[in-house]
Amino acid sequence: MTMQRTDGQSNTVYIRRIRMLNLPFHLQTMCHKTKEVALIYSGATKNFLNIEVWKSLNIRQFKLDKLLTVYNVDGTENCQGKIDSYCLLKIHYQGKMLRMKFYLTRLGKDYFILGYPFLFMFNPFMDW
Repeated sequence: MTMQRTDGQSNTVYIRRIRMLNLPFHLQTMCHKTKEVALIYSGATKNFLNIEVWKSLNIRQFKLDKLLTVYNVDGTENCQGKIDSYCLLKIHYQGKMLRMKFYLTRLGKDYFILGYPFLFMFNPFMDW
């Protein structure tokens, strides 16, 4: 169940470990370029960035007006706590470029999770 705010936006996000695919990509910042792997995950209602990776990128973060609660697939609240900030990253994919929000949290072994917003905006072809 998702609680709706009066402005129509949700304060609850989900990270579910089903329907996922790893995607290698190149991450480029002002200072360096490196190979990374993103988890493409249709069960995630937002895009996520591991907060430890964010710290190493030296990019700006933005505070949320309200905390986001993250739930696991079993409906329990994620043990990493509520999300209070995000950053903006430019995504270049198949000739299209968009600036997208990435919510900052601890993701365990994953560094990047590309969720529903990425899938909706880029509509990538994937052979599941």
